[in-house]
Amino acid sequence: MDPELDRRLQQIAESQHGLIERRQAADAGASRSMLRHRTDIGEWERLPGGVLRRTGSPSSDQQAAMASVLAVGPGAALSHASGAALWAFPGYRLLPCHVTIGGVAGRRASIDARVHRTGFLPPHHVTTIDGIPVLTPSRLLFQLAAASSVRRMEMLTEKAWSRRLVSGRSLHGMLDELSRHGRKGLKVMREVLAERPVDYVPPESNLEARVESLLRDHGLPEMRRQVELGGREWLGRVDFVAADLPLVVFVDGERWHSSLLDRAADARQQAELEAAGFVVVRIPEYDVWHSVPAFVDRVRAGYRRARRLAS
Repeated sequence: MDPELDRRLQQIAESQHGLIERRQAADAGASRSMLRHRTDIGEWERLPGGVLRRTGSPSSDQQAAMASVLAVGPGAALSHASGAALWAFPGYRLLPCHVTIGGVAGRRASIDARVHRTGFLPPHHVTTIDGIPVLTPSRLLFQLAAASSVRRMEMLTEKAWSRRLVSGRSLHGMLDELSRHGRKGLKVMREVLAERPVDYVPPESNLEARVESLLRDHGLPEMRRQVELGGREWLGRVDFVAADLPLVVFVDGERWHSSLLDRAADARQQAELEAAGFVVVRIPEYDVWHSVPAFVDRVRAGYRRARRLAS
């Protein structure tokens, strides 16, 4: 027995959900006979693909995912639906595992995972979550786009962007990088990013996304979201502002605009905006979800007033 070696193996396993791969164990100083002895006496359990599991370590989906990545070999990363689930993208599950590895490397062992091989997987396209190697969100979105619709990828991109998992810089940089290597999913993501430049700001809520969808569906001009207004005198942040007219639209959420204090603050801000030359339209959240004609009529009326004011 070598207590120091056992301690090193235990430390590696603790960082990998109770697992260690044989090559890692060898690099730590463990011989084949030593590992065989440890498994024979029940300290470790053999898993497919040369992975060992510390006896008594908690079983979990994360452990299964880690085992799959280790079994494929160095440079492998969780990907596709599994990677999406690890990043908490909506609609995906961690298991069964999908693992991607670059080139022709990696084992072909019989493991409970689907292994994908790619000719282009630089180190900066891989990161870790809770110790598990996984594709970065930007690379993962392009990978998912190979089997998804534009509409689906718009939703996923907005979600990832609003959570600050990706940015305009990371997505457009990934588009440029992958375009040189002919990756699948480029056509869909080009269409998604064509309307989302580097400085794009995603909706901060489902309510904002709903308003944008209604504007688009009813032929109304696109508006800028969450804009700070004012010069020397700050007028505050507004929900929506027209691109070329002095029109501000607020959507009054039921949670934040119902009390007397809220209404008083809203009235003060509206008076300041109107004094600065803006037309202000306030729309109840109820109309956005349940009375679309009323929402559309209010916005159109605001545009008419703003055009008269600007003429």
